[in-house]
Amino acid sequence: MNKKLIALAVAGALAAPLAAQAGETSVSGFADIYYRISDDASPTSESAFSANGEVDFIRTQGAVTVRLDVDVRLGQSSRMAWNDKDKDGVDQPNEYIDTNGANIEQAFAAWGINDMFTVLGGVFNNPIGFEKEDVVDMYQVSHGLIWDILDGQTSLPGNNIAGLAVTGNFGMFSGTVGYLNDIGGVAEENSLAVVLGLMPVDGLNLELGYVSQDAGAGDVVDFNVEYNVSGFTVAAEYLQADKIVDNAYGVMGNYDFGMGGVTARWETMSFEAAGTDDTTATTLAGYYNVADNLSVLLEWRNNDNTAGFGGADAGDGDVVQLEIIGTF
Repeated sequence: MNKKLIALAVAGALAAPLAAQAGETSVSGFADIYYRISDDASPTSESAFSANGEVDFIRTQGAVTVRLDVDVRLGQSSRMAWNDKDKDGVDQPNEYIDTNGANIEQAFAAWGINDMFTVLGGVFNNPIGFEKEDVVDMYQVSHGLIWDILDGQTSLPGNNIAGLAVTGNFGMFSGTVGYLNDIGGVAEENSLAVVLGLMPVDGLNLELGYVSQDAGAGDVVDFNVEYNVSGFTVAAEYLQADKIVDNAYGVMGNYDFGMGGVTARWETMSFEAAGTDDTTATTLAGYYNVADNLSVLLEWRNNDNTAGFGGADAGDGDVVQLEIIGTF
């Protein structure tokens, strides 16, 4: 599918909106349609369509860029509720909640102080972790277990955070420091996020991220590495948390041949609680670019000992789904 290179240099990623034409407001986005072909854990969801989308507004004047991303959704999805996101007073790994409607994904202002430093304030995508939030930046249909862990720790939907961040780009080195609302939504508390990126040679990206929080899984550390060469992308990621999740790690490989591509991903995670078996997820996916603004994906995913973990792909067994992505 048509993809942006997922750069692990976070400073560059956050500065990307500054490329919009000065003085003009650009509008872009996508429509995302799913069809659940089969689901061993939830047969009632089979042969069902769902849809969501996004509209992004970006305007640059001088050294300041303002961006607003709006998510729109149809139907239901599931997500983790470790921090009582459902407000029922019960901590549990996940719970189905109605997500029909719209919400703000990102709303921020970015001031480019100079070619090296940018200050960002507002609500924006979590810079920690390998996988990105939007489907146009993914190599397969579903997010992986590690992304789900990070999403489960952020009280805002879609693994987003709110606060101030300063990014620096120093050639092969990059760095981001963020002072945030507590990512789990604990009142009168704040989180500190630090992301360091290194690109020692062309195509090789290394990233180390850390974020603190008062509750939930506690402080989280994530390290990921990505290498791109001649249409091939390989990546590995490791995450460790203070509580609930002991650790998680995974590998991903993708080959993009221009008109399409194939992806394989394997992940596992272990919980801190004694006697709890590890959770694993294996994913195979392929995509084909029907046109410049239209892609079709097919994914098979096997969940083992998920106990409902893993967003819309919760439950043990095989899940097969089709996705259609149209961009504008």
